[in-house]
Amino acid sequence: MFYLKKMNLFLQTGFEELRYNLKALSFKNGFVRNSFTLTMGTAVAQGIPILFSPVLTRLFSPAEFGLYAIVTSITSIISVISTGKYETVILITRSKKDATNVIALALIISLLVSLLAIILFFPFSGVLIKILKQPRLEHWIFVCPIISFFISIYQVYNEWCIKNSQFLHLSYNKIINSGSITFSNLLFGATKLTSGGLVFGELLGRFISAISCVYSALRRDFEAFKQISWQRISRLAKRYSSAPKYILPGQFLNTVAGQASVLMLAAFFGDTEVGYYSMTLMVLTVPASLISLTIRDVFRQRANEDYKRDKNCINIYRKTVQVTTISSILIFGLLFLILPDLFSFVFGQKWRVAGEYARLLCPTVMISFIGDSVWGMFIVAEKMKAVLIWQIQYLLLTVVSILIGYYWLKDMRMTLICFSAGRSIAYLISLRMTYLFAKGNTIT
Repeated sequence: MFYLKKMNLFLQTGFEELRYNLKALSFKNGFVRNSFTLTMGTAVAQGIPILFSPVLTRLFSPAEFGLYAIVTSITSIISVISTGKYETVILITRSKKDATNVIALALIISLLVSLLAIILFFPFSGVLIKILKQPRLEHWIFVCPIISFFISIYQVYNEWCIKNSQFLHLSYNKIINSGSITFSNLLFGATKLTSGGLVFGELLGRFISAISCVYSALRRDFEAFKQISWQRISRLAKRYSSAPKYILPGQFLNTVAGQASVLMLAAFFGDTEVGYYSMTLMVLTVPASLISLTIRDVFRQRANEDYKRDKNCINIYRKTVQVTTISSILIFGLLFLILPDLFSFVFGQKWRVAGEYARLLCPTVMISFIGDSVWGMFIVAEKMKAVLIWQIQYLLLTVVSILIGYYWLKDMRMTLICFSAGRSIAYLISLRMTYLFAKGNTIT
């Protein structure tokens, strides 16, 4: 009993000291506090699907993951155009009133685009299915625009949280989004209620996430959303017209380039190979992207303040790049050594191929992790034309590298090596451009 009391006192003292140090740190450095909050939220959010992925790989075949990846790719392409990219300017609006009206504008556009996509799929879905050589897609392609609208709600709410420095709520939102999708997938996988359980899980999970976003926003800021008006929406649509003019084409090209790998590999090598590749994305690139996006969210908020005040934000830029570079070298260096064995142990021997693919993609994921963390510099410096220029380069390097691998080398692994090299070059170009903007350089 004496030792238990001593241990209890020791733990209480330790936790009190830790709480005091974290509290002191949060007051001294808001950037560190916000980064820590979002990093922990993102870690939990990403940890949920990773934790249950060994179960999912036993509930669904690689071909099922391949179909899911194709549906997700089509959804992503619709999503990137569905808001006119007006959500990207929520951060730089001058007031809450302006921000809420931009949110309304983005969601109205998203709803119209989703409805238009459904209408267009009726006559043209057959052509797309034939190109992708995926007859099973016929039953699921109409789900894509619906999921896209739910994603738009999630995205504008995230930007609203960043605008108002509500990083704790942003973390909660990430966890709810990730958790609802994962547990929906588990539900449909375990019960076998229908084929395409991963697709249905995505639909249900995104719906739950969207409802949570709407409820949270209205519960805390209902008065701000009451100030939405058609007149102000129209004025802000013109004020921030650079978003659909420059950000939208660039982001569209970026998303097409990002999803081109899935769609092209599906057409060239089949849905099973795409299933292995999609598992690689889920385990390797998705966590890296979410963490880098977390850092980017906080970086944008701090960089925006510095840039408005000093016309440059090179100090926070350098610190961010230094931290992400050191972290990525350590993390991806270790992963490169153990990925095939790790995949085989966690997901089963049949998924070892996915681990081998992940190893080939380690270099480009490492560089993209650094580049994505400071990509928001394009928005902070309002270099919309530069975004478009880079996205064109990104798309060309992606498509050309995959075509070289398929037509010249005719091998999945060699195609992935070419793809990794092309993507790495693209992100190195991005880092060079954002560095110059952070210094206050006025190049286009």
